[in-house]
Amino acid sequence: MNYEMYPQLFVDGLQRKDPVVLDWVVRKYRLWAILEARRQGARADSEDIAHDAIMAVLEKPPIAAIERGIPMRAILCVKIYDRICINLLKQSRFAPLVHSFPQSGPGLQTALHHYDKYKKVRRAMDKLSTKDRELIEERYLGGKRAVEIADESHSPAAVRGGVFRAMKRLRRVVQLAS
Repeated sequence: MNYEMYPQLFVDGLQRKDPVVLDWVVRKYRLWAILEARRQGARADSEDIAHDAIMAVLEKPPIAAIERGIPMRAILCVKIYDRICINLLKQSRFAPLVHSFPQSGPGLQTALHHYDKYKKVRRAMDKLSTKDRELIEERYLGGKRAVEIADESHSPAAVRGGVFRAMKRLRRVVQLAS
């Protein structure tokens, strides 16, 4: 079933977290989200960023935006952009941009907003367990892929699962701190 033709069914399914609707969203937008993340500059992290963006939409659906007729691709574009900015902040590649913005105006506001997000994430990282912190740091700050992190005792799939669980814990800590 194409839920885009039946927006009220789609909204109801998202609110109820209907597995059929959630599966449809993942199947419909997964490949597109990966390509969009690459287009926005995510490179090797495009699959993880696309996954995080889709999961964010599924965990907390933007019902008001969907009811106003904003396309799901537009919503995912924003989520992907946010994840890419956070990823750049973690890699400390965003900090030099703060100094290139003007002293006032929307550019400075955006830079300060992202810098505040970066500080919250760093404080939350310190509250995580050592294992979770090491997984996140290796994956996102070290730029290693799951295959590179995996050793003889863990498969790449187990590492990916550990990273996603660690990121979930990190999100929870950041939300509790806010």
